[in-house]
Amino acid sequence: MAGRVGFDVGRTPRNPAELDEWLKRAAGAELSREAMIPGNRSPFDYVAWSFFEGGGSFEGAVGGRVVEPRDAVVWANRGGG
Repeated sequence: MAGRVGFDVGRTPRNPAELDEWLKRAAGAELSREAMIPGNRSPFDYVAWSFFEGGGSFEGAVGGRVVEPRDAVVWANRGGG
């Protein structure tokens, strides 16, 4: 997958769409971009938020401005699939 013509695995994604494409092609990972429960965020939203250090797909939630790097706290059940 990573060897497709026109795809540079070493190029850093600059936005959530490019990150999604990179994850698919370079890592073989497809993360859901839809929340499983209304009012929650999708798995991809968390990865994008972490990758872009608080920006990414959560940017609209902070008034569209770029935010400084932040810590993230994620709650998840153990072994819950």
